[in-house]
Amino acid sequence: MAELGYEMVRYADDFVILCCCQEQAESALEEVKRFVTEADLTLHPENIFDKYDGMVRKRLRRQLLKRHRRNPQRLCRTHRWPNAYFTERGYRSLRTAHSGYVQSLTGNH
Repeated sequence: MAELGYEMVRYADDFVILCCCQEQAESALEEVKRFVTEADLTLHPENIFDKYDGMVRKRLRRQLLKRHRRNPQRLCRTHRWPNAYFTERGYRSLRTAHSGYVQSLTGNH
């Protein structure tokens, strides 16, 4: 992808291609489809940000649990540190970031 001028970020067996416009994104998707077909693989173009957000929050909760062992109210981790807890402290979810980016491209923000 770098040879074709695209910036790609890999996450284990997943990847994200960073594009500056819709046309470039569509062109990159066509290249990926071509590669996947030639390699006899399957492409799953699901917008998976919720999954990654959940994984990040789960790890953050695990770190918080190590620092704050005492839990006199016996709350589960998601009640003790709800999603709003992370939002208030500046964690910007991938879903929110993606939505804002798409809206900025279309001029709907």
